[in-house]
Amino acid sequence: MLGSNKLHIAMFPWLAFGHMIPYLELAKLIAIKGHQVSFTSTPRNIDSPPKLHPNLVPLITFVKLPLPWVDGLPAKAEATSDVPYDTVQYLKKAYDGNISDSSDMDRLQEVMRRCEIVAVRSCKEFKPEWLQLLEDIHGKPFIPVGMLPNTEYENDVQIDTSDTEVLELPDGFEERTKGRGVVCTSWAPQLKILAHDSVGGFLITLGGAQLWRHFNTRELLFS
Repeated sequence: MLGSNKLHIAMFPWLAFGHMIPYLELAKLIAIKGHQVSFTSTPRNIDSPPKLHPNLVPLITFVKLPLPWVDGLPAKAEATSDVPYDTVQYLKKAYDGNISDSSDMDRLQEVMRRCEIVAVRSCKEFKPEWLQLLEDIHGKPFIPVGMLPNTEYENDVQIDTSDTEVLELPDGFEERTKGRGVVCTSWAPQLKILAHDSVGGFLITLGGAQLWRHFNTRELLFS
């Protein structure tokens, strides 16, 4: 506790950007309320977050936690984007501290058993009956925290892209597509682009994070 009404909250999201980015947005919302947040992840993930608004810098602390060595995990792998699908199991074992071979369901059940409340990336307007059902099943509060859209481009805060990996395209691809579109090989403000009036729809491989982007931009969604 930080005084009678202020909290110090620790976050350690799963090592996938579809988890880490919404957690960071939640950390910002919590910090806006005056609470302290320690946002924990692996060194490479911590080294390349978006810059925070100056008002939030004193309230959000980034904590680097190196992963333990796990047999089968590729060197320098610190996120799901660093490993092929068939080796994600070793990343999960490292995330658990190299002491567990638990299944995803085992992890979920253990978390649900030990926690007192559950924060859900959703809203009552979207699926109120399911939130109530979850509360009835588990006997604890389920708090919808909203869609947590990425706010990297808001308030004219500059984004630090110095550590962003550059996408390697096939030879001649940019030359062949010149004049027909724009190719961005590094970081881009996705939500700002999708929210532009000239965008009528977008094509994606559908996942949870992409679905929330659709709700925020209200554009046509093709999957």
